[in-house]
Amino acid sequence: LLLASASLADLVKRSYLMDRILSLDAALLADAQAAAREGEAARAERAREAARLDALAGEAVERRTQAEARREERETLLTALRSARGFHERAAREAATQARRLADFVATLPPPRVGSALPGGFAARRGRLPAPTVGAIAVGFGRIVNPKFNTVTVQNGLDIAARAGAPVRSVAPGRVVHAGWFKGYGNLVIVEHGEGYHTLFAHLGAMQTAMGEVVDAGAVLGTVGDSGSLKGPYLYFELRERGRPVDPRPWLAP
Repeated sequence: LLLASASLADLVKRSYLMDRILSLDAALLADAQAAAREGEAARAERAREAARLDALAGEAVERRTQAEARREERETLLTALRSARGFHERAAREAATQARRLADFVATLPPPRVGSALPGGFAARRGRLPAPTVGAIAVGFGRIVNPKFNTVTVQNGLDIAARAGAPVRSVAPGRVVHAGWFKGYGNLVIVEHGEGYHTLFAHLGAMQTAMGEVVDAGAVLGTVGDSGSLKGPYLYFELRERGRPVDPRPWLAP
């Protein structure tokens, strides 16, 4: 363009105009580069925002999935609790029915033999009876409220937590008036001590006595087991006075 100048003045003019054009082009190029950089930064920002939104969407999906899993877990737990409550209530009703049957059965036992009363009387042994087996009292006598289901049952004896196979002993001299299976109580031994007193030992694993046998205090009647039990191995022990269940704890030695 400069070599095509017709004169020196034309060359100067052409050089001036070319400088102006190149300066304008450089400015336009700089603006375009700045705009490109801004556009690239905006695209990067949009990409970051899209990634953040995707992450938030994924987190929301994960939270929904976890919430659904927790809801299903709660529903499963509630179903299990309702089922467990129903089972517990049925078991409580069945236990009450069997307790009435046992009371009726004890009422039909033969009366004490003449001269079968203990020397000094069984009542004189209150507070001095030995424990029927080695273990702690897990459930006491009387009204029991289940803390989970708020149901009420009446316990006519003691649940004694003891090792399976541990010996179960008579707490006083007497005569075995029952040794056999009884629904709801498993292997059941009943000892008559005279004066209308009976002791009952239920859920035995094995019985080592027989009906009609005269036993001394401390005689082994059987072993701790879980026959007829829904709780595992333990000893259920009752004391009845003229057929009426009484709390055995005041009768046991400290």
